[in-house]
Amino acid sequence: MKKLKVNQLNLTLHSKTLECTLNDLIDLKLLPEIDSLSFDQLDLLLKNIVLNILMLDGLYYLMSPDYYFSLLSEHPLAKNLYVNVIIHKPEDDNEILEIIDTLLLVKPSLMYLFNTPLSTIHARSCQLNKMKRKATSLTKLARFANKSKSAFRK
Repeated sequence: MKKLKVNQLNLTLHSKTLECTLNDLIDLKLLPEIDSLSFDQLDLLLKNIVLNILMLDGLYYLMSPDYYFSLLSEHPLAKNLYVNVIIHKPEDDNEILEIIDTLLLVKPSLMYLFNTPLSTIHARSCQLNKMKRKATSLTKLARFANKSKSAFRK
Protein backbone atom coordinates (compact mmCIF):
# COMPACT_ATOMS: atom_id res chain seq x y z
CA MET A 1 0.00 0.00 0.00
CA LYS A 2 1.16 3.48 -0.81
CA LYS A 3 0.11 6.95 0.33
CA LEU A 4 -0.45 9.66 -2.28
CA LYS A 5 -1.53 13.26 -1.93
CA VAL A 6 -5.07 13.86 -3.09
CA ASN A 7 -3.87 16.55 -5.51
CA GLN A 8 -1.43 14.05 -7.10
CA LEU A 9 -4.31 11.87 -8.22
CA ASN A 10 -5.98 12.70 -11.49
CA LEU A 11 -8.19 9.64 -11.54
CA THR A 12 -10.18 8.16 -14.38
CA LEU A 13 -12.21 4.99 -14.25
CA HIS A 14 -10.60 2.10 -16.09
CA SER A 15 -12.47 1.53 -19.39
CA LYS A 16 -13.70 -1.92 -18.33
CA THR A 17 -14.86 -0.53 -14.97
CA LEU A 18 -16.65 2.28 -16.76
CA GLU A 19 -18.35 -0.22 -19.04
CA CYS A 20 -19.55 -2.24 -16.03
CA THR A 21 -20.86 0.79 -14.14
CA LEU A 22 -22.58 2.66 -16.98
CA ASN A 23 -26.02 1.91 -15.56
CA ASP A 24 -25.21 2.60 -11.90
CA LEU A 25 -27.78 4.77 -10.23
CA ILE A 26 -26.88 7.01 -7.33
CA ASP A 27 -29.81 8.43 -5.44
CA LEU A 28 -28.55 11.86 -4.44
CA LYS A 29 -30.96 14.74 -4.46
CA LEU A 30 -28.05 17.02 -3.63
CA LEU A 31 -24.54 16.53 -2.40
CA PRO A 32 -24.06 16.78 1.36
CA GLU A 33 -22.35 19.83 2.80
CA ILE A 34 -18.85 18.69 3.65
CA ASP A 35 -17.25 22.11 4.10
CA SER A 36 -18.16 21.94 7.79
CA LEU A 37 -15.79 19.00 8.30
CA SER A 38 -12.77 20.05 10.32
CA PHE A 39 -9.26 19.48 8.97
CA ASP A 40 -8.73 16.65 11.47
CA GLN A 41 -12.03 14.97 10.55
CA LEU A 42 -11.26 15.21 6.84
CA ASP A 43 -7.72 13.88 7.37
CA LEU A 44 -9.00 10.88 9.35
CA LEU A 45 -11.73 10.11 6.81
CA LEU A 46 -9.28 10.24 3.90
CA LYS A 47 -6.72 8.08 5.75
CA ASN A 48 -9.39 5.38 6.04
CA ILE A 49 -9.95 5.15 2.29
CA VAL A 50 -8.08 2.66 0.13
CA LEU A 51 -8.27 3.26 -3.61
CA ASN A 52 -7.57 0.38 -5.98
CA ILE A 53 -5.78 1.75 -9.00
CA LEU A 54 -3.94 0.62 -12.08
CA MET A 55 -1.09 2.72 -13.45
CA LEU A 56 -0.61 2.74 -17.22
CA ASP A 57 1.65 5.13 -19.10
CA GLY A 58 1.99 7.37 -16.04
CA LEU A 59 -1.80 7.71 -15.58
CA TYR A 60 -3.85 6.36 -12.68
CA TYR A 61 -7.04 4.42 -13.41
CA LEU A 62 -9.56 3.55 -10.71
CA MET A 63 -10.49 -0.12 -10.71
CA SER A 64 -13.76 0.64 -8.92
CA PRO A 65 -15.65 3.90 -8.45
CA ASP A 66 -15.29 5.53 -5.05
CA TYR A 67 -17.99 8.17 -4.69
CA TYR A 68 -17.04 8.72 -1.06
CA PHE A 69 -13.47 9.67 -2.04
CA SER A 70 -14.77 11.83 -4.90
CA LEU A 71 -16.96 13.73 -2.46
CA LEU A 72 -14.24 14.22 0.17
CA SER A 73 -11.63 15.23 -2.42
CA GLU A 74 -13.81 18.25 -3.27
CA HIS A 75 -13.30 19.70 0.21
CA PRO A 76 -11.11 22.83 0.02
CA LEU A 77 -8.58 21.38 2.51
CA ALA A 78 -8.28 17.94 0.86
CA LYS A 79 -5.65 18.72 -1.77
CA ASN A 80 -2.70 18.48 0.64
CA LEU A 81 -3.95 15.42 2.51
CA TYR A 82 -3.11 11.81 1.77
CA VAL A 83 -5.12 8.79 0.72
CA ASN A 84 -4.04 5.15 0.63
CA VAL A 85 -3.78 3.41 -2.71
CA ILE A 86 -3.14 -0.13 -3.84
CA ILE A 87 -1.48 -0.13 -7.24
CA HIS A 88 -2.41 -3.28 -9.14
CA LYS A 89 -0.13 -4.63 -11.83
CA PRO A 90 -2.20 -7.20 -13.69
CA GLU A 91 -0.50 -9.34 -16.31
CA ASP A 92 -3.46 -9.48 -18.70
CA ASP A 93 -7.15 -8.66 -19.26
CA ASN A 94 -8.25 -11.73 -17.30
CA GLU A 95 -6.52 -10.39 -14.18
CA ILE A 96 -8.09 -6.97 -14.75
CA LEU A 97 -11.53 -8.57 -15.00
CA GLU A 98 -10.88 -10.60 -11.84
CA ILE A 99 -10.01 -7.41 -9.93
CA ILE A 100 -13.11 -5.67 -11.30
CA ASP A 101 -15.33 -8.66 -10.43
CA THR A 102 -14.02 -8.70 -6.86
CA LEU A 103 -14.29 -4.93 -6.32
CA LEU A 104 -17.57 -4.28 -8.15
CA LEU A 105 -19.52 -7.40 -7.21
CA VAL A 106 -18.07 -9.33 -4.29
CA LYS A 107 -17.08 -6.41 -2.06
CA PRO A 108 -20.41 -4.51 -2.37
CA SER A 109 -22.33 -7.75 -1.75
CA LEU A 110 -20.41 -8.34 1.46
CA MET A 111 -20.58 -4.69 2.53
CA TYR A 112 -24.35 -4.64 2.03
CA LEU A 113 -24.65 -6.76 5.16
CA PHE A 114 -23.03 -4.04 7.25
CA ASN A 115 -24.76 -0.82 6.20
CA THR A 116 -25.25 1.14 9.40
CA PRO A 117 -28.89 2.09 10.01
CA LEU A 118 -29.51 5.73 10.95
CA SER A 119 -31.08 4.61 14.23
CA THR A 120 -27.76 2.97 15.17
CA ILE A 121 -25.90 6.21 14.42
CA HIS A 122 -28.37 8.04 16.68
CA ALA A 123 -27.84 5.50 19.49
CA ARG A 124 -24.06 5.84 19.14
CA SER A 125 -24.41 9.63 19.30
CA CYS A 126 -26.39 9.34 22.54
CA GLN A 127 -23.74 7.04 24.04
CA LEU A 128 -20.96 9.46 23.10
CA ASN A 129 -22.87 12.31 24.73
CA LYS A 130 -23.19 10.21 27.91
CA MET A 131 -19.39 9.93 27.91
CA LYS A 132 -19.19 13.72 28.27
CA ARG A 133 -18.11 14.16 24.64
CA LYS A 134 -20.23 16.52 22.59
CA ALA A 135 -21.04 14.34 19.59
CA THR A 136 -21.47 15.78 16.11
CA SER A 137 -24.98 17.23 16.02
CA LEU A 138 -27.83 15.27 14.48
CA THR A 139 -28.50 18.25 12.25
CA LYS A 140 -25.00 18.02 10.79
CA LEU A 141 -25.19 14.22 10.51
CA ALA A 142 -28.54 14.54 8.72
CA ARG A 143 -26.98 16.96 6.22
CA PHE A 144 -24.13 14.51 5.59
CA ALA A 145 -26.59 11.63 5.07
CA ASN A 146 -28.94 13.77 2.95
CA LYS A 147 -31.79 12.86 5.31
CA SER A 148 -34.01 14.67 7.75
CA LYS A 149 -33.00 14.85 11.39
CA SER A 150 -36.06 12.81 12.39
CA ALA A 151 -34.89 9.90 10.21
CA PHE A 152 -32.19 9.20 12.82
CA ARG A 153 -34.73 8.56 15.56
CA LYS A 154 -36.80 5.90 13.79
